[in-house]
Amino acid sequence: MRLTPCLDLDGTDIARMSLVSAEKLSGWTCKIMGSTLSQSTDSKRPVLFRSNGRVNGVKFTAALQTTLTFGTPITGSNFTALILTTEQTATTTQEPFYNGNSGANGWGFLNNWSSDLNKMQGLYGGVAVLQSSAPRTAGSSYLTILSRLSTSNYFEVNGISYSVANSGFNAPNTGMSVGADAQFGGGWYDGVIHSLFIFTKTLTDYERKRAAAYIS
Repeated sequence: MRLTPCLDLDGTDIARMSLVSAEKLSGWTCKIMGSTLSQSTDSKRPVLFRSNGRVNGVKFTAALQTTLTFGTPITGSNFTALILTTEQTATTTQEPFYNGNSGANGWGFLNNWSSDLNKMQGLYGGVAVLQSSAPRTAGSSYLTILSRLSTSNYFEVNGISYSVANSGFNAPNTGMSVGADAQFGGGWYDGVIHSLFIFTKTLTDYERKRAAAYIS
C-alpha cells in the first residue's frame, strides 16, 4: 500500500523550492498539500545545503532567525511525523518544526539544552514532553519520529524507541513553522533539515519502518 503524507519536504527536490539570490529560499512547496511555507524577509531565508556537490537539505541558521511559515496548521489529533536533521550546534534550545504554538498547543520537535539536559524531544504544547535518553551532539544526524493515536504516544530517535506515558493533547490553532516556532517565538534551529514527512494518521510499525527507510 502506498503511503501518502499530508506534508512532504524533501531537501533534494529543488524543483519545489523557490530560490532567490545566493541560493536563498523564499518558499518550500509541499506537493501533497499544494501549499508553500514561505519567508518574505530576505535576511531570514534559509539556504540550500550541498554535500559532495549535490543538494542534500536546507540549512537554517539560528543567529539569523531563519524560518519558513504557513498560516494554517495540520489538524487532527492522530498523526505520525518524521524528520531527518544534522545538528550544527547543540548548545541552544531549538525547534526544527512545530505545528501550532509550543507554549500552549499543537505538537512538534524540540531539541532541548541546558547544563544537564541536552536531548532530542517531541513536544505537545502546554501538555507534555517526550525525550531520548542520550544527549545530542553537534555534527551528528538524527532521524526523529513522533506519533500519536488517541492518548497513546510513540517516540523514536535513530531507530531507538523510548517508553512514553499517555498524555492529553491541545489541538493546534495557529500556523506551522520549519526552522523555529514562529507562532510562539524563538526556538531558532541551527542545522540542516534533509527531509520532513507528516502523515495525518498513526502509521503501523511496518509503515513507520518503511517511511523511515525511505527518508534516511
